[in-house]
This record gives sequence, C-alpha cells and structure tokens, in this order.
Amino acid sequence: MGRFAKGFAFVCICSGAYLPATAQITITSADVSAKLAVGNSSVTHTDTVTTSLNIGSPGGGNTWTFSGLLSHFTAALSSVAPASTPYSSEFPGATHALKSTVTLYGFTGDFYQYLILSTNLLNPGSMAGAATVVGAVTMKTTNAPSAVTYGLPATYGTVWTASYTETEVFALDGSPLSAPTVTNYVDSAWVDAYGTMVIPGGGAYDALRVRLVTYSPGKHVGYIFMAKNGASVQVAAASTTSPDFGVIDVDTLSTTWTGPTSVDVAVAGAVPTEYALLQNYPNPFNPTTEITYELPQASEVRLSVFNLLGQEVALLVNAKEGAGAHTIRFSGTGLPSGVYLYRLETDHFIQTRRMVLVR
Repeated sequence: MGRFAKGFAFVCICSGAYLPATAQITITSADVSAKLAVGNSSVTHTDTVTTSLNIGSPGGGNTWTFSGLLSHFTAALSSVAPASTPYSSEFPGATHALKSTVTLYGFTGDFYQYLILSTNLLNPGSMAGAATVVGAVTMKTTNAPSAVTYGLPATYGTVWTASYTETEVFALDGSPLSAPTVTNYVDSAWVDAYGTMVIPGGGAYDALRVRLVTYSPGKHVGYIFMAKNGASVQVAAASTTSPDFGVIDVDTLSTTWTGPTSVDVAVAGAVPTEYALLQNYPNPFNPTTEITYELPQASEVRLSVFNLLGQEVALLVNAKEGAGAHTIRFSGTGLPSGVYLYRLETDHFIQTRRMVLVR
C-alpha cells in the first residue's frame, strides 16, 4: 500500500486551545502527549470524490477552506495504553498506541498503531488481527528504523528527514501467508506555511502546513494541514510536478480529514452519569459558537444543525465516541442570520436545542 494511501489518521493527535486567526503556532511534545492520553479519541474521514483543492501558498496569512470535503468512509481511533494491547511485545519501545477497527479477509478485527514519543513523534509500526473460520489472521507492519511522523517542536520552518524500510507480513496463526512485502522509503518534510484551516462542520483553527516528499522508490508529494487541537486535513498531489500553491489536482484515494480530538472526561475527572446536550456558548453568536454534549457510555453519535425549514445545514459529528464530555466548534459562516436547531442523536438519547446567529 502506498505511503499516502495509508493516511495519517494518527499524525495530528495534538493539543492546545483555539488561538486568534492566522497565528503562527508551535506543536510541542507536551501537546502531543496530552492528546495521546488514554481515553482520548478522534475520527478520520476519507473523501473519495474531490479531485482538486486550494492548498494556499508557502508563508503566512493563509486561509485553507476545506469545508466542502465529504465523508465516504470513517475510521474512529482511540488512545490506549500499549501494555493493554495484545501485540505490545511486538513493539516494546512504544509509548502510545491508537486502536481502530479494520476488516481483514472479510472479517472484522482490531488495528493498533504504535507510536514512540521522544525528541520527535516516531512510528515503529502497526498490527491488526481478526478471528476467521480457519484461524487468526494478522497483518504486521514494521518500520526499521522507526519512521518520523513529524519533527518536534513543529512550527513554521521545521524540517525533518527519514530513511526507513517498511516490512508488511500477513500471517495465519503466526505462519506467513506469503512472502513479506518490503518497501524502502526516503521522506523529506518541512513546515512551509501557516494560517487558518476550515474543516467540514465550520470549525476554523490556526494550523501549519507540512509539505512531504517521499521516494518509495517513485516520487510522491503530499500536504498535511494540522492544528493544535487535533483537527487535520491530508492530501496527496495527483502529480509530482504540481506547484506548491493554488488549486492542485489531488489523489482521491488519499484525501482525509479529521475533526478536533475528543478529550474523554475519564482522563480528567468523573464520567457523566447521564446523556446531555448543553446550551451552546456564546448564544447568540457571530460567527462561531461551541456545542458541548455528555455521554455516560460509548455511543454512536450524530450531531447536526438544521434551519427552521428542517433542512440540515451542517453535520458536525457522525461517529462512535467514548464516554465523556465532548465540545465541537460550529461556524455559521455563509449562513444567514436567524434561529437554528442543533440535534444530538445517540443509541439511547435524542435532544434538540435552539441557537441564534446574529450578523
């Protein structure tokens, strides 16, 4: 599988508060550690139809508007302790791990991305496993040495490189099903721009742009836009000769976006005892407001915004989320003044509240 097709679901599990628009930010090891805390979660969406995007330009003052990206596939990731995973012995140096659900040979199983947070954020590899009618199927990916996810602290002007060999092995009950797939990678990355990133649902966050050039052995060019709160957008240029500014053609199989990381209340305090949809704040608002909801247990969540005609104007959350309090920023940019309804739907709870957008 190609370097960019694998996606960067784990790249932007970062931390921090919302800053004034277009501020130059720095993502530190402490930021990453805070957002990789056990219990935190994020959802990565894949857009399979968008063919071109405006990637802005090198330098500051950018506004990257990705609000039109769609969600055709989702992957929910939760932070877990490496020692609690069934494959911890395969990656003894891992300091953090992310868990998701995958399908192997038509069977559902668990996927674990292992990470090492040191001077940089490193990716030693991953492991996935599923029980089938003929035995346990596993897919193990190892990077030697560990790949550099990104250099830390990450800020405008940060540069990092990495050369590593990726080995991928499929096995049945521990016995390889075929010869290992071995790929050599050489990465060169630099943070070449900063600005404001707008993602689907209207969230607007200060962000950095990373330009990543990979040889494996062919050349691949991609961009990662990442905010301190975990929101991110990742695209791969369809052509290696594309300019590093303006509208470019993108690989539709490698366009992903991730909303802000949800911090589980269990990490910082007591888990809510009941479902709740709180009043947005501020209210009235112009143009952004925050919506908080509480889950006493892990649930499928759909949080959407409607106008008074019953038309859905924004889908803010559509994924399974862990127990805790979750806060989503909503932007009314492009919407007329008026009363809007926001609706929370879970496995066992539905509630609707009103909010007012005033220009």
